[in-house]
Amino acid sequence: MMKKYILKFSLLSLYLSFNTSHAQVSWEKVDAGGEFTAAIQSDGTLWTWGFNANGQLGSGNLIEQNEPFQVGLDTNWSEISTGAAHSLALKSDGSLWSWGLNFNGGIGNGTNLDVHAPMQIGTADYWDKIATGQGHSLAIKNDGTLWAWGFNTFGQVGNNTTVDVLVPTQIGTDTTWTNIAAGGAHSAGIKDDGTLWMWGIGHNGQLGTGETIAHLEPFQTGTDTSWTKVELGFEFSLGLQNDGTLWSWGFSVNGQTGLGGTSDFVFPTKIGSDTNWIDMSAGSTFGFGIKSDSTLYGWGYNAYGQLGTGDDVQQNIPIQIGTASNWINISAADGISDGTSVFGLHSVGLKSSEDGICVTGANYSGQLGIGTTNALESFDCSVGEFVLAVAELNHSDICVLYSTSQGVYTLSFNDENAMNNAELSLVNIEGKEIWKEQKESGDLTIDLTNYTNGIYLLKVNSLKGTTTYKLIR
Repeated sequence: MMKKYILKFSLLSLYLSFNTSHAQVSWEKVDAGGEFTAAIQSDGTLWTWGFNANGQLGSGNLIEQNEPFQVGLDTNWSEISTGAAHSLALKSDGSLWSWGLNFNGGIGNGTNLDVHAPMQIGTADYWDKIATGQGHSLAIKNDGTLWAWGFNTFGQVGNNTTVDVLVPTQIGTDTTWTNIAAGGAHSAGIKDDGTLWMWGIGHNGQLGTGETIAHLEPFQTGTDTSWTKVELGFEFSLGLQNDGTLWSWGFSVNGQTGLGGTSDFVFPTKIGSDTNWIDMSAGSTFGFGIKSDSTLYGWGYNAYGQLGTGDDVQQNIPIQIGTASNWINISAADGISDGTSVFGLHSVGLKSSEDGICVTGANYSGQLGIGTTNALESFDCSVGEFVLAVAELNHSDICVLYSTSQGVYTLSFNDENAMNNAELSLVNIEGKEIWKEQKESGDLTIDLTNYTNGIYLLKVNSLKGTTTYKLIR
């Protein structure tokens, strides 16, 4: 039987140094929810952190996490969408999963009870795209049909009623939907002919129809046939056309439309004259865009530093964020309202040359994942830099399996005979030995909570030589 050694650490981050055969894990996708964050690694593992009062971290409990926390041990997660307080996710087999706040049925499991761990919705395995709003959800199946469920007071589900919907319900009969987005209480979709359709609340012009009324089912916005992507904030909307132009409309009191003013816009209006926009994200009251040269631009509300400009100054037009030209993904936090204020004030993203996730903004619930609740006004790109996923931590003698949810790390030896009488020792960066023990059966626990911050080396001396692991406290 394979024996195990358990190492328990209370660490800000962990880095393990392996031989050259080790394959590095990278972050593939990251999404900012109302007051929490979720991300997927290249090995298909799912990680979350931040606020958790309604189980939105999927951890099976209601404990907040201020560092990346692995959700289960599955390695086939492929897509993640975080809403104000619930999440949708897809696995590589096309199955649909959901968890978190469920007061209005946004989970889609037929109840309005919160769900604290990922739950499969139905048994279908042909889901293709997902989107989450404040309390409703959208999805497209691989046959191009549109489905929606959840909070529906303003018609945001799109089924021509204002009654909450507790299970995925097909919207219309079209089989040509290619792109979807969910906002605070409005929704949008693009069909394969490039037309844009919107529905839900429209009191601030966020539907782009020129009106300020709600639509209870998909309603075509304008006549353009060149839309490629749509993103929705709490009460505003962003759209991208195939000529690289970026468009905005809706509520703009905080400059979130990026159109230079604080008055609402009831029609899609082009942001500037640039034709090299390739991606964008709409948050609660602010937005971002990425250009073809991989530079990042932000605008809107910035009281918590969520734009990453190094200050808390509101920006009414897009302003370049730093000088980096390697941005590949950006996500502005989704909005959630308590009736008087809107929350969702942090940002996350990925750069091509960074091993970690870039974060900035509000952090009162640990939603930045930096190990504290301190806010940031500039992007810190080190989050999860040292969190390597389970499936990739293989060594010729040792496989490391750990769960950041409890800070418990298990070393399991593949070749037990080679590890007989192995000696384990812990030394500081200056080479001073702190602890030494001979390998025996059973578990070994090391707690570095009271150790001085710094770098430590765990040395495992076996019949096959010495392996060293670098630990950062």
